[in-house]
Amino acid sequence: MKIKHIGRILYATDSFVLFWKSGKSYDITRLNEFTEKLPYSEIEKIRKTGTRNELRGLGVGCLVGSVVGTNIGFAVAPQSNRWEDLFKPLDYAIPGCIIGAVSGSLTGYGVGSGYNAKFNLDINYDYGQYKSQLLNLKKLSIFPFAPPAELQPFLEK
Repeated sequence: MKIKHIGRILYATDSFVLFWKSGKSYDITRLNEFTEKLPYSEIEKIRKTGTRNELRGLGVGCLVGSVVGTNIGFAVAPQSNRWEDLFKPLDYAIPGCIIGAVSGSLTGYGVGSGYNAKFNLDINYDYGQYKSQLLNLKKLSIFPFAPPAELQPFLEK
């Protein structure tokens, strides 16, 4: 029987995985409702689907690029003490902002799409394969090193 879960791995031990079986964020008040303990003998495959990091990278890159470009534009603008040249640095800062925003957006999009990883961890109900993937399971879990106190009752069951 194939059971599909959508959610996150909370914690992985040597013999089972605590799974948050909700697409919603981890919530300590709803542990009994959404936490499930899955022994390795019931796991065929764990699949991680990608996230939409491209748009986040694009936005951050645009913001950082425009700030850097504006500062470079102000830095290369000729300095003058005359009143009529007060806004002259803007002639350099505005193109710097635009060029920086475009280049930062492209760079951020590229970096963000690199974090859009998808992969499968094949367990095949086998303890040896589970142990070989345990480090990857811990990397994917919300609590990779030690579970918080509120998860202790689920570990003891």
